[in-house]
Amino acid sequence: VDNEVLGWFFFRYPQEVQVLTPKENLRRLELVKPFSIKIIKYLFGANPEMLSRVVQPIYGFQVNLPIFSERASGAGYFTAISDQDGIYRHALLIAGYPPPEKFRPGDDYYLFPSLSLEALRLYLNEEPVVVVNKINPTQAMIEKIQLGKFVIPVDEFGRMLVNYQGGYGYFPTYSFYEVYSDFAERRKEGFNPEQVFKDKIVLIGATAIAIYDVRTTPFGSMPGVYMHANIIDNVLHQRALFRPSWMRAFDLMVVLALGIIISLLYPRLRPIFSAGLITILIAGYLWFNFYMFDRLYYSLTLSYPLLSIFFIYLGITLYHYTMEEREKRFIRSAFSYYLSQEVINQLLSHPEKLKLGGERKYLTIFFSDLQGFTSISEKMEPEELVSLLNHYLTEMSEIILKNRGTIDKFEGDAIMAFFGAPLDYPDHAQSACLSALEMQTRLEELNRSWEEKGLPRLIVRIGINTGYALVGNMGSEKRMDYTVIGDEVNLASRLEGVNKSYGTKIMLSESTYQEAKDVIEARELD
Repeated sequence: VDNEVLGWFFFRYPQEVQVLTPKENLRRLELVKPFSIKIIKYLFGANPEMLSRVVQPIYGFQVNLPIFSERASGAGYFTAISDQDGIYRHALLIAGYPPPEKFRPGDDYYLFPSLSLEALRLYLNEEPVVVVNKINPTQAMIEKIQLGKFVIPVDEFGRMLVNYQGGYGYFPTYSFYEVYSDFAERRKEGFNPEQVFKDKIVLIGATAIAIYDVRTTPFGSMPGVYMHANIIDNVLHQRALFRPSWMRAFDLMVVLALGIIISLLYPRLRPIFSAGLITILIAGYLWFNFYMFDRLYYSLTLSYPLLSIFFIYLGITLYHYTMEEREKRFIRSAFSYYLSQEVINQLLSHPEKLKLGGERKYLTIFFSDLQGFTSISEKMEPEELVSLLNHYLTEMSEIILKNRGTIDKFEGDAIMAFFGAPLDYPDHAQSACLSALEMQTRLEELNRSWEEKGLPRLIVRIGINTGYALVGNMGSEKRMDYTVIGDEVNLASRLEGVNKSYGTKIMLSESTYQEAKDVIEARELD
């Protein structure tokens, strides 16, 4: 018979061949040597020694009886090697002898085909051609294996990434017993072995689970004979999965491109839309990956791009969260000197209310100034004066902040503040008036303690006005103040100053009185 292929297997590790004498191993080599690959093309200075460091080494042979081997048309090993996780994704199409540590320059080097490759050789009547390319001064790689018009895509080690089509039920399967023991009955049912097996590659193998020839594949567990069927199918239909050497660069480009897209678009989108963007990118890449796999038989990396999307999304989200918290801390720190804690908490919950630029708002403006402070300062030492002034301003500021006021600025002993911004509340006029009354009461308490220490008595004059003014961040791009401007501001300042003419300490405008008359007592001055 001129079309049968026998299977054999090899030992992968040196310790496995310790039971064999070198002479016996060489005898077995002689039985399979006729079926080694005849054509090896070395490109760019590659040589057998370089090749021996790349392909799977053979340390020993376990072959058929000589009576069978000497009469066989072909022989190929059925040794299969799984990936690190125990899954059989690759088909090892070639293996070499001797192993690299036993190879000496000038020795013959033999490449042996797998059972699947040898079966294809006989079926196509084409000798396999292994093309070896030199990649650096000491290393080579398997570029491709060609079988007539069929080019088998392999990695640098000579492994083909199997595109599994199926297992049980996918390939026609016939019981050996039915074929050979019941020809007559089967022929009556229309079964004709000659027609069924004509021009076909017939794999004879065990499918019983108890024989332990069961392999775990991405398609599920299946007998080893089905692995050979899938390998042969991949070559004949040119659908073996292809993962060229440039695919690593492609993976890197995809990761970088996705990272750039997310980094550019994510900050410009609201959270719900950014989550939608991530969903679209993941779904899009899954579809692209499946299309390349199903139609073009490219095995693209799935995990790295998806992980990059996840981690970039997670990183940007954490960054935004961190920056948001930092922004909140900044707001809390920056405004703690100007705003009450209640106002700061509301700003943190609604930062959009703190707008850049100005906006026209109805609010209450507050001015206070110490009477005769210039003459007082001339009679005191600078250190003593600063201590007194700081004590006064601290006490007065706490009252303003407690009543939800915003301190605009200090000008010497004068305080400018406003109520009703940046957050809106309808009783801002009442808050300003109550602050003025509380400041007068507190100043009387301070004066009593200061007089006991021999310090001068302080008198504060306050002017309050309510109306529309422009409030917001004003100044230059690099230096801004949150302040208020307008005619109503000027009126509040003049009310504070005119207290001197009327001999009063607090003066309100008519508009402020109308807003606060339910909570204060007041008299008309003029």
